[in-house]
Formats: sequence, C-alpha cells, structure tokens
Amino acid sequence: MAVGKKNLGKDFEVKIKECLNKPELNFSLDRLPDPLGGYIGVRNISDYQGYKFPFLYYLECKCTYGNTLNFKSNITDDQWEGLTEKSKIFGVLAGFCIWFIDYDKTIFVPIQEMNKLRFIDNKKSVNIKDVIDNSFKYFNIDGKKKRIYFDYFTDEFITNLDNMCKDYWNIDIVEVKFRNE
Repeated sequence: MAVGKKNLGKDFEVKIKECLNKPELNFSLDRLPDPLGGYIGVRNISDYQGYKFPFLYYLECKCTYGNTLNFKSNITDDQWEGLTEKSKIFGVLAGFCIWFIDYDKTIFVPIQEMNKLRFIDNKKSVNIKDVIDNSFKYFNIDGKKKRIYFDYFTDEFITNLDNMCKDYWNIDIVEVKFRNE
C-alpha cells in the first residue's frame, strides 16, 4: 500500500457483505472467522462462504491501489491452496472479488483463472491492463459509486456468480420454485 493511502480492505469486505447478505433473495452469506495472525493454526481460505441453491461460493475480497494485485504479497498460500481445492468440488465456485481503487473497477475472478495466470501464463499479478483487454475470464461487479465505496448491484452480482458457476460446471439448471413462494 502506498504511503498516505488508507487501507480500505475491511470496509470493502463490508460492502460485499451488504450486497450479498440477502436471505430474501435466497442467498445465504456467512463471514468466516478471521483470527489474527492465524491464531492456533487457523487460517481461512476466504472471507465469505455463500450459498444459493444449488451452488456454494467462496469469496475472498482484495483491494489494491495502482494497477496490479500482486500474487505473492496479497494472496496467502492457504488462500491459493484452499480455494483451488474447493473449486474441484462439483457446484462450487471459489475466487476473488478485486477492487482496483484507482480505476473504480471491481471484478470477480475465479481461482481457476488466477491459477492459469500464475502457473501457465507465469504472471506475477492481476493487472488492470489485462482486465481492460479481457485477457482472462472474470466478470465486473457493477454498482453505483458513492463518495469512496460502491453500492454493488445485488441481483446482477448473484446472477453473474450463478452463470459463471453454471459455465464452469457445464450445467443447465431449471429454476426451482420454492413451496413457500
């Protein structure tokens, strides 16, 4: 983080929670406990676990000033390994919500794409230029900008998560009506 720049990470996590914590839309979002310094060996793979029938989501929130999110300094080994393992389970989508603060751009990148960037393309970071050039698979998390933060569009975000999960697992799900509707 640049000198004099405020760390907006925790507030960004709250904005994602405000967007997705919508039981009235049949979306469940749980904050995973975040022990300081990996207390007693506990390290989480993501900030949130979300569920909307029939999919499970693991979301790690990252924000960065400048044009890159550095893999080595911004993502822990536990996050790489844990999200990768979860992504192998049928119906699970695991990845990163990344806010490029200086560019007013927030995206979701699945761990499969992050692994491709890191291990196949030998990239050291996610770069805003690659985002603008659509060099990998992601989707925009759109919203209305307030003074600093965004109020993200919930319906669009959830739909994009569902569509990306369907795409990765190559499945076509027919909408299920709930009895109590």
